[in-house]
Amino acid sequence: MKSTKNTINDIFSKLSEDRITSLKAHKIKLSLMDDVEEFINNAYGSAEFFEEAYDEARSKGIFANDILRFDFSDSLGSAEDEIDRLLTELKQLGVDIPPRVKEMQKSIQDLLGMQKEMEGKIRDL
Repeated sequence: MKSTKNTINDIFSKLSEDRITSLKAHKIKLSLMDDVEEFINNAYGSAEFFEEAYDEARSKGIFANDILRFDFSDSLGSAEDEIDRLLTELKQLGVDIPPRVKEMQKSIQDLLGMQKEMEGKIRDL
């Protein structure tokens, strides 16, 4: 039979092992919860940054659309009107279309293609 002192020491050693194991488990659980909370907070912060970036992008998109609709379209429309007027006058005079005017016509066609591309980009925003 074990002595009372050995039995008491066995009981205390088991109690302290249980407490240490239990404390370690609690410490691990708390650490994991802290990690999860940190990730959640980071996600909320990222959502705020997204909203700011989205608002800025939307504002820039509206600005780009205004440039396209007003500045670009007005200039291109005026160029088309003037080239038509120029071609009519050249035809009335019976003069062949000069190479420079042909270059301008090609530029206008290129710009019309660019306009369609830019409109597509605006739609994609």
